[in-house]
Amino acid sequence: MKKKLKIGRVKTDQYKRSLLITCEVEIREKEDNKKELSICGNVWNTKHTDIETGGQISDTIAAYIAEGRFIPIMPIDTVKKILEIWDRWHLNALRAGCEHQRAEHWEAIKLDDSKPLTMDNMAVWKRPGENPKGLLTKPCPVCGYKYGTSWLYEPLPEEVISFINSL
Repeated sequence: MKKKLKIGRVKTDQYKRSLLITCEVEIREKEDNKKELSICGNVWNTKHTDIETGGQISDTIAAYIAEGRFIPIMPIDTVKKILEIWDRWHLNALRAGCEHQRAEHWEAIKLDDSKPLTMDNMAVWKRPGENPKGLLTKPCPVCGYKYGTSWLYEPLPEEVISFINSL
C-alpha cells in the first residue's frame, strides 16, 4: 500500500508563493508477512517540476511548523502524528540494535559528551577496539546480540498500520 499525501505548504523568502510539501508513505509486505514502513518527503518548487529538498526531511518539516512557516493542508494534528510515526517507525525492518539496545538508546550515546551528536561522535559507529566507548559489535548484556551485525525487524504496531491506512 503506497500513498502520496499533500500535507502542507511552506512560506519562503525565496519565492512569492508557498511551496507544496508532499509525503510518500508506503507499507511494504516483506517475507513472512512482515510489514515495513517507508516515508519520504518532498518540498516542491513553484512549478512542481523538481524538488527543493527531499528524502528524510521530517526534521525540516518539524522546523517549518515550529517557525510558523508551515501552512497545513491536512489537519496539523495529523501532520504531527505522521512526523512522530516517521521518526519512530521508518524502515522498521532495518534496525541495527536489538530491543534492549534500542530501549537504552544506544544510537544516542556520544563518544565525546562535550560535542554534538553527529555521525563522527556516535558510539554505535565505532568498535570498542577503536574507542573505549565504541558500541559497534558490542554484545547486548541481556540477549547477547552484537550491535550492527545484522538488520533486525521490529514489528509495526497495528495502531500505526491503521493510522496510515486511514490517511
